[in-house]
Formats: sequence, C-alpha cells, structure tokens
Amino acid sequence: MNLTGQKEEEQFMRKKAGTLTAVLLTAAMTFGLLAGCQTGGTDSGENKGGEKTESGKDSGKTGRYSGRKKITMIDIYLCEDQAEQLRCLEKWITRYIEKNGTEARVVSARTHPEETLEDLSPGSTQLFFIDLQLGKAEMDGFALAEEVKRQNRDACIVYLTSKSEWAYRAFEHPFDVLDYIVKEPSEFLHEEPGDRLKERLRRIFSRLSQKEQEKAKGILIECGSG
Repeated sequence: MNLTGQKEEEQFMRKKAGTLTAVLLTAAMTFGLLAGCQTGGTDSGENKGGEKTESGKDSGKTGRYSGRKKITMIDIYLCEDQAEQLRCLEKWITRYIEKNGTEARVVSARTHPEETLEDLSPGSTQLFFIDLQLGKAEMDGFALAEEVKRQNRDACIVYLTSKSEWAYRAFEHPFDVLDYIVKEPSEFLHEEPGDRLKERLRRIFSRLSQKEQEKAKGILIECGSG
C-alpha cells in the first residue's frame, strides 16, 4: 500500500472511532435522562405547591382533589360577659375538641367585645361563640358579630343567650349564623356539660365541617374551571 492510501485509511479509522464514541456518549446520556425521569423529582413529603393532607404528605396537586382529607385548624373565639360562664364554656369546649380529636383550639376567651376584636388573627377558620347580652359594653353580641363578619365574611357565628326568644332574633340578621345555644344557669353549676350541651356542640362542629367541605369544593371547581 502506498503512502497516500495508508493516510486515507488512518483518517477513515479515526472518523469511524469518533463516530462510535459519539454514539456511545449519546446513548449513555439518554439512559441517564430516562433514569432521572423515573426516579427524580422532589420527595413525596415535600411541598410542591399543593396542600397538606392528613397523612402529612403533600398531594402535589393544585386545584385538584387529592382524595385525602385536608387538615384545617379552627380558631375559636369566646365572648361572654359572665366570667364564671366564660370559664366553663372554655373548659367544656376544650375538653370536647380534645376528646373528639377535632383540629381546633380556643385562642381567645374574653368578657369584653373590644378585646375579642383585638385578638382577631386573619388566615384561619374562625368560629365565634358570642353572648348576645354583653352587660355594660358599648356593643351587644349582634354588633360584635356584624363587625366580625365585616372583617372576615367566612367567620362562623354561634350565639349564646339565656333567653330563648333572643335566639330566634339571631336568624333575622342578613349574614349567615351557624347555630345558637340557649344557656341554662343550672348547667354552669357542674364541672361537666350536660347531654343537651354536648349534643349542641356536636351539631355545631358537624355543621362547621360540612360548611368547610362545601367551601373547599367550591374552590376546587373554580380552580378547575376553564
């Protein structure tokens, strides 16, 4: 073989080796990418823009129903001008939510409506137990409820009264009222609430849970609508 032919063969072999190397590198990169797609991404327990579920893991979906119950903390506000009745109500409600594993907490227990308004904290599900007759305060329970709803239209109101005729007035107001409790003075002589009050608390939290579920469905439909 002459010198020219030998050089041409060497060049051909170098090109062939280079092409083979490129093919192998491409295959290796492609395999790596595919493996990354199968095993990559964030951990299932990390926040990926969705909402926390009851299992503590993120659903990883926004605007879609994950099929798991979402945890919503309920902040409870009490306003009752009778100090002893306020103490009993706070104790009874706290025991109820602890016994039933309800995601709720009493964050404010006040005898004056102005103090209740000062305690308001946005960004949570709010449940108010408001006495309609607040003694010498400048505003009664109706006025307090109106101001609460002005600041948070989604706040849930439960009226407290010792007069049954006042309870019916609660539903004459333009905003939604979750429920009411007619206070029996004899009930506050005991450390534990009676069956009547226990049943009313059960109904209140059941209604609140249903209300939150309906609100969540409305948000999901709105997010999913085109």
